[in-house]
Amino acid sequence: MPLQILFLNLVTDVFPAFALGASEGRDEILQRPRRDSGNPIVTRALWNAIVVHSLSISTATLGSFILAQRFLGMAPAAAVTVSFLTLALAQLWHVFNMRDPRSGLIRNEITRNRYVWGALVLRLGLIMAVLSIPVAADALDLVAPDARVWGLIVAISLVPLVHGQVAQFVSVVRYRRNHDTA
Repeated sequence: MPLQILFLNLVTDVFPAFALGASEGRDEILQRPRRDSGNPIVTRALWNAIVVHSLSISTATLGSFILAQRFLGMAPAAAVTVSFLTLALAQLWHVFNMRDPRSGLIRNEITRNRYVWGALVLRLGLIMAVLSIPVAADALDLVAPDARVWGLIVAISLVPLVHGQVAQFVSVVRYRRNHDTA
């Protein structure tokens, strides 16, 4: 639905982008050699990561819709709500995939950023508000899910986060293996 897309773009993209922009970053970043000006800013590896993250979030979103409609027998409007909320939460958790792969899984520049936590709370609040306010829910064609459906939404929305963390771990292991033997 067009209004759902607009809502997601305004709510799930803007606040985390500002929060990430306010990050302090790591101290040793300035000790790294400069990037050659002839090299692209978005490297092939970065494009690959973008594609992998996009496919992961898209698969989770479409998968939640299929599960809701085909296996749980939900009406189309309810299944769309499930996919909408899955996408909203998957994008919410995705901010944690934006950490430096060399940083710690739990303690890193993202988890230490209070603005990220503020953006997450604000986004969750806005998502819950749009579900709770009848006029807003009607405008976005949303149907309030029950506890069982919320469990499905949260579980599937976490899949891209887990996938992203595993992908980062694998890329770091490959990088270290290639550079330790060279």
